[in-house]
Amino acid sequence: MITANHHPLYARIFDWIMKGLLNRHFRCICIESEIKDQDGPVLLIANHFSWWDGFIVRYVVPKTMKKKVFVMMLEEELSKRPFLRKVGAFSIKRNSRSAAESIQYARQILENPDHLLLIFPQGQFQSSHQYPLNFEEGWFRILPGAPENTRLVFLAALTDYFSSRRPGLYIHMDEASRYSAVGADADNPGINSGNTTEFGESPAFQAPKEVESAYNLFLKKAIQHQNLHANR
Repeated sequence: MITANHHPLYARIFDWIMKGLLNRHFRCICIESEIKDQDGPVLLIANHFSWWDGFIVRYVVPKTMKKKVFVMMLEEELSKRPFLRKVGAFSIKRNSRSAAESIQYARQILENPDHLLLIFPQGQFQSSHQYPLNFEEGWFRILPGAPENTRLVFLAALTDYFSSRRPGLYIHMDEASRYSAVGADADNPGINSGNTTEFGESPAFQAPKEVESAYNLFLKKAIQHQNLHANR
């Protein structure tokens, strides 16, 4: 596998350049976040719709949490862009012996409470308007060995032109525990009947399909909120 090799100065320059590109490409970047900056590592699950995805997360995280970002990438993609190691990228190779090494490396990243690990469980690019999403299941092996105080967070990035020449970027973030099967209201996604717990304090998610279902509830809420922008 290919490990991350964070370089603070390189990361600052890289983020400055990417911020300029994002602001040039998108007419607006709107962040709708229910996240509070708390102690403990974060496992961030995001949709995978574009070349921009990892850069979008690096733009958003400093505005919502003080965390050092790592991202899991397919080895064939990271091999083509090795410079991404300097901003926290490491590799995983599907259906290989080294995949177990990558999972263990991901767990080690989460042992540091100041770290955030970004993954894209879709495993492939799909439209930002794809709903529902189907997740691959291998990533879930990270969780059993992750620290008990690991927070599972959802992010959805959606784009729309509406009446403008350039697209707007709308980013939604929330705690995964609010969408767990325990106490969640399917008619009002994100509204929990009172049994919500932080990830790690109770067995809210026991299988990858449970996380997939919870993410789709979250995504449904994000899409509904997105439609409100069309009428503004």
